Amino acid sequence: MVWRDILNVALKCPQLMEVFKANSKITIGDGRLISFWLDHWVGGDCLKKLFPRLFSVSMQQGLSVAVTKSRSNGGGEWDLSFRRALFQWEVEELRKMKELLQTAPELSAYLVYSGLSGLYANHGNIALHKYGLSGDLNCA
Repeated sequence: MVWRDILNVALKCPQLMEVFKANSKITIGDGRLISFWLDHWVGGDCLKKLFPRLFSVSMQQGLSVAVTKSRSNGGGEWDLSFRRALFQWEVEELRKMKELLQTAPELSAYLVYSGLSGLYANHGNIALHKYGLSGDLNCA
């Protein structure tokens, strides 16, 4: 609920959103709340935008990072399922995506947001710690 309220304010004030994005780092925690395809968690953009063709044939468009990783074979691979066999050029895109996924942050037991001179942490229930915010955020 807290993040939804922050984003609702930021949507009304693009300047605030830019300050937020420029001064934040999100650690994905256990991955349960992070969408594998739709969230910005690896590679600077969402995987849907980076690999649109793979997204279009994915059978897992709504799954979280945690579910996609937990269904893997245990050898560090991600469980990726597609509606059909991939064309050769899509196989090359998949190779590029798997290469990018090797740079993904490790999953951990909690979610941490740090930035804007503060620390925000979520350990199951919402525990929010804030240490100040500054800057010209005139959004009138």
